[in-house]
Amino acid sequence: MRRIAELALLLALPPALLPPRAVGQDVVQRALELEERGLWSDAAALYSSMLQAEPVNVLALLGLERADAQIGRRDSTLAYARRAIAADSTNATAWSVEVRALRAMGQDSLAAAALQRWVAALPGSPAPYRDWARLSLQSGRPHDAGDAVVLARQRLHDPTALAPEMAQVSAAESDWAQAAAEWRDAVAAQPAYAEAAAYSLRPAPASARESVQRILIAPGPASPSGRRIAADLLLGWDEPGQAWAMLQGALPSPEAERLELLRSFGDRAHALDGPGAQRAAAEAYEMAAGLASPDDALQFRIESARAYAAAGDRDAALRLLRVMARDTASGVEVRTAAAAATIELLVGEGNPGEAERLLDSSGDAMAGADRASLGRLIARGWLRRGDLDRAAAAIAPDSSLGADEIRGWVAVYRGNLSEGGRLLRGVGAGFGDRETAPQRAATVALLAAVSRDTLAALGAALLMAGRGDSVHASRALVAVARGLAGEAVPVVLSWAARFAASGRDAAAAEGLWREIAERYPTSSAAPAAELALARSLAGRGDLKGAAARLEALILAHPESALVPEARRELDRVRGLVPG
Repeated sequence: MRRIAELALLLALPPALLPPRAVGQDVVQRALELEERGLWSDAAALYSSMLQAEPVNVLALLGLERADAQIGRRDSTLAYARRAIAADSTNATAWSVEVRALRAMGQDSLAAAALQRWVAALPGSPAPYRDWARLSLQSGRPHDAGDAVVLARQRLHDPTALAPEMAQVSAAESDWAQAAAEWRDAVAAQPAYAEAAAYSLRPAPASARESVQRILIAPGPASPSGRRIAADLLLGWDEPGQAWAMLQGALPSPEAERLELLRSFGDRAHALDGPGAQRAAAEAYEMAAGLASPDDALQFRIESARAYAAAGDRDAALRLLRVMARDTASGVEVRTAAAAATIELLVGEGNPGEAERLLDSSGDAMAGADRASLGRLIARGWLRRGDLDRAAAAIAPDSSLGADEIRGWVAVYRGNLSEGGRLLRGVGAGFGDRETAPQRAATVALLAAVSRDTLAALGAALLMAGRGDSVHASRALVAVARGLAGEAVPVVLSWAARFAASGRDAAAAEGLWREIAERYPTSSAAPAAELALARSLAGRGDLKGAAARLEALILAHPESALVPEARRELDRVRGLVPG
């Protein structure tokens, strides 16, 4: 309430009585807060009060423009813009606000007249022409924007004036060669335009890309700028190797600029899929490390190692990490971070033994939560290798939920279903990532359906799947199902079918889905089996059979959560049937 009262008092004061602080940054902050809360009229009133005291206050004028646009009071913005111009005819912001207000009000002829007055007031400035070009582009009128640029170049006697705007005009008119030439000049004059240039040129069709590249890298003073744009474009066109080679020939001499370019390129390449992009990122990061401060260099080398690993070059990744881990001149934190990244890489490469040896050799440098986290990572590596004893030993001193989850998997794989189910349930549904949490929940449901304290064959089958042997896991689960009774049979068979499908044994998967649907039609696994079977039939061209299965699902299981999906699939299948 006190804040509202203060604001009301402030708004009530005549402009001449506003204290100096009131027209300063604190008032701007209050007005911005009103905007954030959607109180546009209150914000506009506060901005107007500020402009009464300071007609040429740029922050207030721009704020009023935003607020008035929300409440449909462009005429108020226009009045204050003209008042600012009367106070200072060289204020480019005020002229720009006037032109935008007139255009927004549909007064194009008055906006053109205002531009002419602006040109007369600032005859050597490109600002009026730039505003007109940008407004025309925003309105979908590239021809008018081009006319504004041509006029500016004639009057300012500068053939490269407004190059970014002309580049956008050319791109809008599909003149990609001219757009490339304009962007090349623009970036040479202002390197900050490089990202915008690549973004603008990226939609160029394949037929125009060679000419775009040729123009960008043509010899001349602007060649380095053109090569930077070309490198960014090649990256966007999925040519990371060429992009990296191009960038290396365009790196600037100042180390700070060179470092920023390498960082930016590495980040963009690292975000792309494929070994080529990852190798480009790795090499860019490694080069950046040679220019960075010690702390930043550490992070660059770690990111480089990860990118090398993602590119499939394990040797290069380990080369970087081992040098850091063994560098006694580096601080403990550096060596610890390098060792942790090396352990992560080794586990990912399927070598938990070497990772474990490295963790053991780290001594007191790796302690507490970091050591426990890496121990869990190593334990998962042993699980994937099928070495349950070493997986359990790796997390023996760890009492976290993550360690309990690993203990749960060890118990399940050993066939101790009651203990494994208890541990996995205790972890909770919300623990873990989007992949592991659903897998854990599904396994708990499977164990509940089987309802056995121990069953070594089931644990062995699930371990096969955990190690990536889906086909043999499927066959083992079928054998397990034959020894069960009741609801457990179709549930285990449905797991076997999914493993067969993931192992690309389509015939086996289809046979299992058919068995579940026909022999266990009232089971909880039947709707999913019908849907999977229908998709399998449709995939091999049996559209009528697929439709029949989908119709059976909808009629027999109207309460199933899969019915909406089945209806969509049925519509799709019917649409494929020849008339």
